[in-house]
Amino acid sequence: MSALRSSGSNSPMMFTLALAALAATMAATVLFAPQVLGDGDSWWHLATGQWMLDHGRVPDRDVFSYTMAGRPWIAQEWLSQLLMAVAYRAAGWSGVMILFALAVALTVMLLGRHLGRWLEGLPLLLGVGIAMALLSPSLLARPHLLALPVMELWCAGLVIARAENRPPAPGSLLLMVLWVNLHGSFPVGLLFAALLSVEAALADRRMAGAWFGFTAIAVLTTLLNPSGIAGALFPYRLVNSAALADIIEWQPVQLRDLPPILPVLALLAYLLIFRGLRLRFWRMVILVGLIAEALLHIRNQMLLGIIGLLAIAPDLGRCFGVLRQRGHGERWQGAMPAALAVALLCGIRVGYPLQRGDDAVTPATALAHVPSALRALPVYNDPALGGYLINAGVRPFIDGRAELYGADFMARYQRSITRPGPLFAEELARYDIRWALVDARSRAAPLLASLPHWHRRYADHSAIVYVRD
Repeated sequence: MSALRSSGSNSPMMFTLALAALAATMAATVLFAPQVLGDGDSWWHLATGQWMLDHGRVPDRDVFSYTMAGRPWIAQEWLSQLLMAVAYRAAGWSGVMILFALAVALTVMLLGRHLGRWLEGLPLLLGVGIAMALLSPSLLARPHLLALPVMELWCAGLVIARAENRPPAPGSLLLMVLWVNLHGSFPVGLLFAALLSVEAALADRRMAGAWFGFTAIAVLTTLLNPSGIAGALFPYRLVNSAALADIIEWQPVQLRDLPPILPVLALLAYLLIFRGLRLRFWRMVILVGLIAEALLHIRNQMLLGIIGLLAIAPDLGRCFGVLRQRGHGERWQGAMPAALAVALLCGIRVGYPLQRGDDAVTPATALAHVPSALRALPVYNDPALGGYLINAGVRPFIDGRAELYGADFMARYQRSITRPGPLFAEELARYDIRWALVDARSRAAPLLASLPHWHRRYADHSAIVYVRD
C-alpha cells in the first residue's frame, strides 16, 4: 500500500504520459480496430442522420422499413445521428471514426482529471484503465460513445459537489439536455442525482432543498427533446420491452467468457477485505446497483466503469492514503501530450481513408448482384443487415430498431427461424417477399434453400442472396 501511496509523487511525469498514452490507445482502437464497425446498427444510425440533413427535421415515423412503414417512431438519439452524418459528409467513414475516437479520448482525459482529485499515480492509472476495460465490450460506432463525455461530466460534477458540501452547479443542467438528445442512457444520470440528493439531505438537512430541487429540474429538462414527454419516457418503455429479449447486449454477462467485470470484482473484493476500503452507505447502494445492472445486461458494464468509479472515488482516495483534494492545476494531467497523440492518429486516419468492404454487416458485393428492379420489391433479411439495406436505399424486412418492431413481431421472427414448421414460409407469404439477403451463417439460409420456388442467386463468405421464382 505504501508503494501505491507514494508512486504519484516519485515520477509524476511518467504517470502523466501514461494517462496520455491510455487516451491515445483508446482513440487508436476506435480509429483502426475492425471490431468497432462490427454492428449493423451503425448503418441505420448514419442513414437517420443523413435523412435529417436532407429533410431538415427529425423523423417521427418509420421512413425506412416496409414492414413498419409509417408507424410512429422516436429517434431518441437524433443528435448523435446528426453528428455522425455531418462527420460522414466531411470525411466519409474516416470522419465518423474520428468523431467517436475524439469522444472516447475526451472521456479518458476527463475521467483522469476528475479522479485526480482523490487519486494519484498508479491507483489513478489503474482506475482509468479499469473504466476503459469495462467500456471495451461497447466500443462500437454507435451513439452511446458520443454520450460518454457528457455522462462523465454530469456524474463527476455531482460527486465533486457532494465532496465540497454544496449543491450542484445549475449550469450542469445543460449537460442533461445534451444527454437526453444524444443517447437513451440519461435516466441513469437522473437516478444518480436522486441518490446523491438523499445522501446530501441525510448529511445536512439544509442541503435537501437545493439538491432535490436540482434533481427535479433535471427531470423536467428531459422534456427538451423533439418528442417531448414521449422522448423522455422512451428509455423506460424500452428497457421494459420484451422485444429486447434476444438482443445480445441486453442479455446477462456470461462468466465463462471471462468478461472484464470479473477481475474488477476481484480487485474490489481485495480492497474491501484486505486493504480496508470503506464505502459510505449510499455509495455502496450505487455501486451494488451498477454491478447488478452490469451483470444483467452486457451493455451496462460501461456504466459501472465510469459512474461506479466516480461514485466511490473519494472513498478510494482515503483507502490509498490521499487525504486531501488537489487543486485544479494538479488535476489536469496529460492533456497536451494526449491531444497531440490523438491529433496525429486522426491525421493518419485521414491520410489513409477508411474504405468499408464486405463484412458481417456490410454485404456490399451481394447487394450489387441484385438488380435494381428486384431491390424495390419486399426483401427478407437478417436484423444485422437491415442497417446496410437502409443506407443503400432498400427498405428492409427488419433491422436493429427492436422497439419499433415490437415484442410480437420480434418473437414471431425468432420462432420462424428457430422452430421447425411452416411459420417461416408463412412469414414470407404474409409480406409477399420476393428475395432475401442473409448472412452466410444465418439460420434462415438453410430454410430458404429448402423452400420450393426459391433459388440461390449469389453467395460469398459474408452473405447469400436468394430469389423467389
